[in-house]
Amino acid sequence: MAERASQRLRALGPVIDVLLLGMGEDGHTASWFPDSPGLHEALHGMQPVVFTQPRTAAHPRLTLSRACVLAARHRHLALTGAAKLAVYQRALQAPSPEFPVSFVLERAAGPIDVWMAP
Repeated sequence: MAERASQRLRALGPVIDVLLLGMGEDGHTASWFPDSPGLHEALHGMQPVVFTQPRTAAHPRLTLSRACVLAARHRHLALTGAAKLAVYQRALQAPSPEFPVSFVLERAAGPIDVWMAP
């Protein structure tokens, strides 16, 4: 299923123009949940779409890989609340599977606009 979705996404063109991400209080983004099957492939694989099975969510998911997310021309991350701000600040320190969003925030990943609401 992920392979077929990857093929269909590639057929649309080489790059996503605008990508809007959210983040959970556990540091997940784009269905990249800490300590979940498929996380390594999502973070390090080269297919545009990957299969993940979050341990803390009810259903398995198809999601974009990190390679696909980082290829987007404009990336945005929307956050709300003090708890998410604290996770965001920890994730900024260094890329870690403990906070998958950190792989989008690292300097080498390029610019991302972060929108924070109280």
